[in-house]
Amino acid sequence: MAKFVVRPEINGAVDGDYERLHQEIYARGFYRVILATPDGGRFGIWFDLPSGLYVGEFNLNHLQVERKAIAAITTVSNSYTPQKGFELAIFDYAVARLHLKKNKIKEKLPPGATPNA
Repeated sequence: MAKFVVRPEINGAVDGDYERLHQEIYARGFYRVILATPDGGRFGIWFDLPSGLYVGEFNLNHLQVERKAIAAITTVSNSYTPQKGFELAIFDYAVARLHLKKNKIKEKLPPGATPNA
């Protein structure tokens, strides 16, 4: 499975737009946390990502991941008349170097994930 980083932005966002986006993108398998094994051990630690950054792990290609992300964004941006534009960056990764805070909010984790001890 490939690991992807997604960074969406809704042009002209107002209060509530990003909370709706978080819900939509979470429902499609993108999360605001990343699992890392800082000591190289078997057990990982969940870390919070910076605001607006999401990761997902899929058996999909870049185009399919882009479509998933756009579906989440347009659910929010298309609810306005006229529709709001958006910007989106997607890339895959194999290795990540992190300087992040440990996650303490279980609701940010993927379904079934074990919270940090």
